[in-house]
Amino acid sequence: LATPEVSPGTHASGRGSESVDSFRALEIGCGTGALGIALMHAWQRMETSVTVHLTAIDIAEEACELTAENAEKFNVSGSISVRWKSFQEFVGDYGDRAFDLIVSNPPYIPS
Repeated sequence: LATPEVSPGTHASGRGSESVDSFRALEIGCGTGALGIALMHAWQRMETSVTVHLTAIDIAEEACELTAENAEKFNVSGSISVRWKSFQEFVGDYGDRAFDLIVSNPPYIPS
């Protein structure tokens, strides 16, 4: 359920909400892209003029390939950029970019 506090189109800050025309999300450890693609589908169904873009990163080349294939399959490839990088490499290369939302569903690794 989208509310003004979490919907693309508003920006929550200490000064209240202000309109924005773009919304940038980052998915860390995209795997097959399921989480990011689901988010993009949800945002596409919202009635908003906000441009939404997702950057998906993973350290596994195969995961990035699967994310790109699935984004194409589910018609969101125009709104998703896939980067084959570790989080540290990504921050080093793109650390000056700001994101409105960062999501991750990392794998469970028993200790």
